[in-house]
Amino acid sequence: MILLRKQILVSLLAAVGFASSVSAAVLVETHSGAPTDDLLFSVSPPVLNQSYSWSRSSEGANLIQFGQSFTASENAKMAALTIRTGMLSTTGAPFVLNIYLLSSVNDGPLQGGEPIYTSTGNLPSAQGPRPGYMTFTLDNPVTLSKEAVYLFTLSYEGDETGGSLGFFRGEGTPEDLSGSKFWYSTNGGASFASSVVLLDLYIQGTAIPEPSLTLLLAPGAASMFFMRRRRTT
Repeated sequence: MILLRKQILVSLLAAVGFASSVSAAVLVETHSGAPTDDLLFSVSPPVLNQSYSWSRSSEGANLIQFGQSFTASENAKMAALTIRTGMLSTTGAPFVLNIYLLSSVNDGPLQGGEPIYTSTGNLPSAQGPRPGYMTFTLDNPVTLSKEAVYLFTLSYEGDETGGSLGFFRGEGTPEDLSGSKFWYSTNGGASFASSVVLLDLYIQGTAIPEPSLTLLLAPGAASMFFMRRRRTT
């Protein structure tokens, strides 16, 4: 019964988040250091290297679409995500950012993922710090539920080819992999594969305070008080 109530709550929160988060534009900024303000949680693999490029071509190890799942550590409003990046040659390129609610960390975007956010944006018009960090600020916050699994994906918009964005990944530990998984597609999203290496990923936003025990007990205490009062009168 408790599990069923939790699943219903997660679905309702996802539906509310999706209803208020479709469209507008994602703001993209580059930084020389990892984010510290409004940091909810991060996935930081110990061994980092620029091993892949997000490309508008499917040749070699280049990816047309990529993303990473993550498990929310608390109830929160997600406002942005940041990844560690390298060389940018697709300056100004349009992209689509999607966020899905998953049933488990082993699910990908094509395994029953429920879309809860979609929006578009443009990559920076000039190369930022290299290596550096690229922040994607959502036009509307997304509601995260504690211990629920989410997945973001990035894909280029349009049919133009050429250019890429390099990003850093590292070998994930068993602890990392229990709550996060890297996904990629080289065929335009027709299929996705997963990998044991992870992005250097940061999720930013604001936590949603859980109701205090005092607030939860207050209605019951008030009810008992009035019942006793009625008995004595």
